[in-house]
Amino acid sequence: MLGGVCRNIAMSTVTPRSRSQNEHSLFLSGLKVNQRNAKLYNNVGHCLETQGKYSEALSYFNTAIEVEPNDIGAYINVGRTYTQLAMYEEAEKAFRKAKDLLPKPPFGEGYEARVAPSHLNVFLNLANLISRNGTRLEEADKLYQEAIRMRSDYVEAYINRGDILIRLNRTREAQDVYEKALQLDDANADIHYNLGVVFLEQRKTDLAMISFDKALKINPRHEQALLNSAILIQEEGGPSKRKTAYHR
Repeated sequence: MLGGVCRNIAMSTVTPRSRSQNEHSLFLSGLKVNQRNAKLYNNVGHCLETQGKYSEALSYFNTAIEVEPNDIGAYINVGRTYTQLAMYEEAEKAFRKAKDLLPKPPFGEGYEARVAPSHLNVFLNLANLISRNGTRLEEADKLYQEAIRMRSDYVEAYINRGDILIRLNRTREAQDVYEKALQLDDANADIHYNLGVVFLEQRKTDLAMISFDKALKINPRHEQALLNSAILIQEEGGPSKRKTAYHR
């Protein structure tokens, strides 16, 4: 039995880059000179966000939208900040507004929309948000599929879609998704780890161990891979493997 194994999936999230206090002051100085620059409002908001000042950051992001109503990034920033404030309904509205501003892909496979990579983050943010509700997993899956149609090499979308498929108990599809992601980024420890979790769900423990070991070869400090491989070794490796399990 594998009851002790922790089947937590590694997912991709979108977070703002850290900004220094000097940058904060610089951007504020810029706003004194030019109060119609949406990018400056967004930059000040990012600085405040990285300091945990979400309500203040939200004010700047909303002002960026007032200055530039079609600023997709500003709507993404608003949605992300609402999420930090646990205002999920408002966050979803902001993310959907950002999504509505994106170019619409035609029906059919293989379409590559001309969308800035940062703007594609709206799919991850929105899908991650609605997947909090277990009844909306299919809806989240459709968002990840749409992102992949818009950019077929969007590795983060494959990673997160795999998690949704596992939660939907569609492990064969999840395996295909992770294997596709590995074709794009074979040096990603999280993908190897997630594929190992899929093999665990399928009771293919030998393949799971191979995937965990690949993850650890790339990142020897991958905590989830260390934990799950240690438990597998302990449960299936016998007394001679206990030292290895203890080390991990």
